[in-house]
Amino acid sequence: MEAGAAVLLLVALLGTSSASSFYGDSISLAPLQQNADGTYKVTFYHRQNGRTSCQNQSALLCDGGLCSDLDRSAAVQTDQDSLGRWCQVEERTTATFQPNGTSFILRGSGCCWDNNLEHKSNWESHAELDLGVRSDSYRINNCPVTATVASLRVSQNCFTHLRLLAHDPDEDAVRCRFASGGPANFTLDESTCTLRGSGELQLGQHVFELTVEDFSTKNVTLTYADGSTVTREASSTSLPPLCRLKLQFVVDVLSPTSSCVAGDLLPMFLSRTPSHGDVLHASVGQTLQLYAEAQAQNAQRIQGFQVSGPQNVTKEFRSGSDGKAEVTLRWTPKESDANKLVPICFAADTAITQSEMRCVVVTVTHTAVLQGRASVTCLPNKMTVALEKASMPDISEEFLSLRDPSCTLTTNGTHIVGTMSFSTCGTKLEVCQRRDGLIQIYVKSF
Repeated sequence: MEAGAAVLLLVALLGTSSASSFYGDSISLAPLQQNADGTYKVTFYHRQNGRTSCQNQSALLCDGGLCSDLDRSAAVQTDQDSLGRWCQVEERTTATFQPNGTSFILRGSGCCWDNNLEHKSNWESHAELDLGVRSDSYRINNCPVTATVASLRVSQNCFTHLRLLAHDPDEDAVRCRFASGGPANFTLDESTCTLRGSGELQLGQHVFELTVEDFSTKNVTLTYADGSTVTREASSTSLPPLCRLKLQFVVDVLSPTSSCVAGDLLPMFLSRTPSHGDVLHASVGQTLQLYAEAQAQNAQRIQGFQVSGPQNVTKEFRSGSDGKAEVTLRWTPKESDANKLVPICFAADTAITQSEMRCVVVTVTHTAVLQGRASVTCLPNKMTVALEKASMPDISEEFLSLRDPSCTLTTNGTHIVGTMSFSTCGTKLEVCQRRDGLIQIYVKSF
């Protein structure tokens, strides 16, 4: 670990569970919040997949008493198979920590993976976040967002690729790599986080342990609590990443099918379904509705949709004619979900096949429409917008940015200020005029 780098490592400690049914997990971190006393509040969400029961998940813990004020939710089952073949739970933990020293490291392990061809039993899970304040955003880095459904299945003769969710809130470059080598005849495109088959796949369950990392696409300086700084060169993978997450899952390779045509035996998503990687928007207290539709004309029927989502998401399944089926997901974010990026993944299942997995990211804000008081100064070739903080108490400069990331906002005790020309920073000028002593300006910059 290089000098001055403060690192947060959060590890899932699930060792109390003795059932041999682990199917993988994912961890996501909400943006850190700095307290008035210099400490930070961190909230992390852990999703665990299992075969028969997910209720034995033990808590996410901070080791050695380094965290305080722990607020831990019960593990809530978010999805399950009616036949008991798979399930998923999510647990939320909020804690306070002091960013002292060069690193903050927690470790843990669990047992046991479900029966697999790699003969893996014990496993480890972690998330690692650099605590340096970035010179480009003036805040601590946000980790990539990733997840999978509980049970991934592919036909031996039909598998081409599996696209994994690797969304970065800071628009950094995300890289995925095998944490300890991958199963035989599987390859990983590290830059696109896409798993591919490279030969005949062995029938049965394969274990995947991936490391998901993000690297800034421009030169940035990181400043730590003790005043030390380090520089990260643009897209340099030779330096430590800004965040490191471990994503674990099982892929079950099934017997060959008579047809690999999408929409025949293999369920195919139809046009009303969101695309993989879409970013959706939701607000606290308002219900988000997500709709997906799939078709498998010559399969017996689509039995249902697997969903990896947050707590309190509801799923309404309907089957129709011509092998079609649809699902409607509804989720109402709570106050604790504000400013969070939530992954939702889904796949359609038949008795012998599965569709591709698609994942979206939901960005949660406090209100659907943000309104506040701002003063605007128009000059011949530029403008200055000063947003009054008191008029928007739920908004912080940490969560505002201009369309062009090379342009930054400044802040003082009362206002968030942006100065830009009418042709830079992603600004699209529509009107800038005086009327009855008032300035009317319509821009699209934020």
